Amino acid sequence: MQRNYYHKRNKGLIFLSQHRREATIVFSSFLILFVRFLFPAELAGEWFWLNLILFFVFPALIAKYVLRENFSDFGLDKGKMKIGLLMAAGGTVAFVAIDYILISKPDYQNYFFIYPPIAQNFWMFVWFELFVMSVVFFAREFFFRGFLQLGLGKKIGGYAILIQAVLFSALFLKQSWFTTAMAFFLALFAGYAASKSQSIYYSFAFLWFTSFATDIMLIRIVFNPLR
Repeated sequence: MQRNYYHKRNKGLIFLSQHRREATIVFSSFLILFVRFLFPAELAGEWFWLNLILFFVFPALIAKYVLRENFSDFGLDKGKMKIGLLMAAGGTVAFVAIDYILISKPDYQNYFFIYPPIAQNFWMFVWFELFVMSVVFFAREFFFRGFLQLGLGKKIGGYAILIQAVLFSALFLKQSWFTTAMAFFLALFAGYAASKSQSIYYSFAFLWFTSFATDIMLIRIVFNPLR
């Protein structure tokens, strides 16, 4: 029995040594998500800094100083620009159209959320969308589609797209089933775009423009409907 124990232990150590890079990414990702779920942000400022530090600063430090790899390996590269731009544009049009149909129906309006002060002040809306949401979206993109998906994609291929989509949608579990489902499908398409283009710039543009357009529709249809 003791011999079997040491045999299994040695096999485990060999496996970890052969997949040290992937093990580091998985462990770091688990730690990041654990902290995110352990310390939910209540205020906008806390939410901003928590997302920036956990989803960008920390994985960037891991990539540079632990894995010692270029950021281009995690999607910070122009990649296949033509494919990326086409997918970003097509995805934005499709999901904005879906959101418009849903927001137009009173039964679904409560599933969409926007901070009321942003909906009531134009300059606050501009500041929030351009400086807060863009940074948060980019940080999340770097972690989920870059560090996690592209980082693991070399070993597990398309399964990395599904894994990051499931974990990304888990961030919204406390909101509603609808929000969680929408986040999953958005992340799934964003992951596919990042995989095909080998860049997170286009998936980031897709998610940010979709969110920006959806917020405008919410303000126009729900908060300030035409009379």
